[in-house]
Amino acid sequence: MINRVECHHGTRCPCLNGGDIWHLIGERDYLSQRLDEMEKVMALAQAEIEKLRQENQNLREEKEILRYELKQMLSKIFKPQIKPDPNVNRPKRGAPCGHRGNSRRRPEEISEFIDSYPDRCDKCGGRIKVYEKSFDEHVVEDIEIKKKVTCYRLHYGYCPRCKRVVFAKAKDGVLPGDRIGVQARSVGGYLRYLGLPYRKTAKIFQDIFGLNLTHSSFLAFNIEQAQNGASLYPDFRT
Repeated sequence: MINRVECHHGTRCPCLNGGDIWHLIGERDYLSQRLDEMEKVMALAQAEIEKLRQENQNLREEKEILRYELKQMLSKIFKPQIKPDPNVNRPKRGAPCGHRGNSRRRPEEISEFIDSYPDRCDKCGGRIKVYEKSFDEHVVEDIEIKKKVTCYRLHYGYCPRCKRVVFAKAKDGVLPGDRIGVQARSVGGYLRYLGLPYRKTAKIFQDIFGLNLTHSSFLAFNIEQAQNGASLYPDFRT
């Protein structure tokens, strides 16, 4: 007689060595669901990788373009120094023969005269007899770099007619409530117009003029200038 193992409603399956077939089906469904989820994650990851790869390619192309433009700009600014050939005949500097020379014009206004007198002869060391009205002039133009601090004292008085205290008004060119003058603001705005960053402008004011200003101050100055000149802009366009 042959012993047979019967399946009791799937709880003891002879093909599974007496295992539960419903438990096996449940594991299959769970793994199938997890596989679908992983495929979706992989698809999203693949799309993100492709997006990053495209952005990387665009950045590389932009980098090459900027490098080429920078190289072209530097080649125009820093030209190679080529020594002239001494064997080649070159025209002499200055005005041609028979033409009037050209030099810097003498300023019409002299700010200061400084007289320098010889004390002793540079050859023998003897005393020098000075000719009072005989001299040569050497005119030098330079700029005056200094910080100017002005205290405007606005006095006040009493009006017997109105019975109130009257304060003096600030002079023209003085911005009420501001502690930086219009000339410093104008120079800062002009340096910005030339393309100088605000931080370098602040460093120039600190190193040259001794005026300590932050880059945000120059930004606020330019914004205020733009707002004050907004009403004049249509007139310039026409």
